[in-house]
Amino acid sequence: AECDPNRCSIFPIETMEGGADKMEDLEALIVSDEISVVQNAFDINQLRINNGLRRFHIIIIPMVRTPDGQPLSSTRIRSGEVFDPKNLIY
Repeated sequence: AECDPNRCSIFPIETMEGGADKMEDLEALIVSDEISVVQNAFDINQLRINNGLRRFHIIIIPMVRTPDGQPLSSTRIRSGEVFDPKNLIY
């Protein structure tokens, strides 16, 4: 599916809810598959209900993992670790 730039926004967040608890037109939140991140999404939906807003859809995207089972991250790449794309786990 394509993201219509008039319907999507990508921005950094400073807090757990990142304003999602008060955004009236929010339709979905895309999160990684970390348990704490998914739980935060559910918690934010509860805050939305408490604020009189409708729930958003939670879209969970699995993290890409390296052969050691750990998530691939920019921090690991910047620290000099090298990964063969053929060995990554999707």
